[in-house]
Amino acid sequence: LESARRVRAGFELREEERRWALKICQLVEGMPLGIELAAAWVGMLPCEEIAKEIEGDIDFLAVSLHDLPERHRSLRATVDHSWKLLNDEEKQILMRLSVFHGSFCREAAEAICGASLAVLSFLRDKMLIYRTNEGFYSLHEFIRHYAELRLREDPAEDERVKDRHASYYVRLLAEWEKALQSSRQMETLDRMDIEIGNLSQAWQRMVSHLRFDGREEALFSKSLFRSSLFSLNLFFEMRGRYWEAINLFSQGVETIRAARKSTAGLEGNPCADFYLGLVSTCLGLQQFYMHYAQAGDSVKEALRLLEKDIYGTARAK
Repeated sequence: LESARRVRAGFELREEERRWALKICQLVEGMPLGIELAAAWVGMLPCEEIAKEIEGDIDFLAVSLHDLPERHRSLRATVDHSWKLLNDEEKQILMRLSVFHGSFCREAAEAICGASLAVLSFLRDKMLIYRTNEGFYSLHEFIRHYAELRLREDPAEDERVKDRHASYYVRLLAEWEKALQSSRQMETLDRMDIEIGNLSQAWQRMVSHLRFDGREEALFSKSLFRSSLFSLNLFFEMRGRYWEAINLFSQGVETIRAARKSTAGLEGNPCADFYLGLVSTCLGLQQFYMHYAQAGDSVKEALRLLEKDIYGTARAK
């Protein structure tokens, strides 16, 4: 509000605009320069439009004030300036770190991105990444988006990093299947709370890369799929995050259905039915708390699909 009043004297937030002002501050994660640049638009746009523009365009937050140094006229220019000061290894690590969604631990950064503690410490000192209260690392969303665009300039590297990220977190979910049924349940749920953005992203990538020929493969096997789905489903249920689960599992169902429709011979394929049936089951369980009628439809579909297992053997009634 103070920044906006420097642009438009007497500016006041109407009640219906307060949530959009909050959204703007969240989008720039409280970055002072980001708030200043966003407030510079209040003379032309309402807060709702400013928020939507920031979401849609990385370069929207820019001003043409000649009394500001060039690197302070936009968030991109600011990050560009910091980017130029990095050596090749630091640039490569920062680009790879953009694969994370939310907080990540040091072990994940090393396994997925090859990030040493020394490089992580350097990037933190340069305020390109930061430590969270839980002792994890994170990137400001704008910096993550900037680094992600840089990574996409090398499509092969982009795919490699995303595969490593998916493999790491899907395996972590599978390892937690037993922990979630033990005395370690609460500490495992707390850990999942911190990294749920990465876990969900990894699971979505696994679903989009499933094979339906019945063969196991190193990256995403049938057992990994089943165990990771169990862990996610239990987390969402025990933490009461039903809407989040419904959105994730609905996307999974649609992804598998689309693959079945676009590939000849997959309609009625027992392997595709197996994957779709399991996701439909979990979708129905989560819908039970929010949409009872829809839950019934999802579970009926799951029962139909899972009537036979992956080898075509009739299941016990």
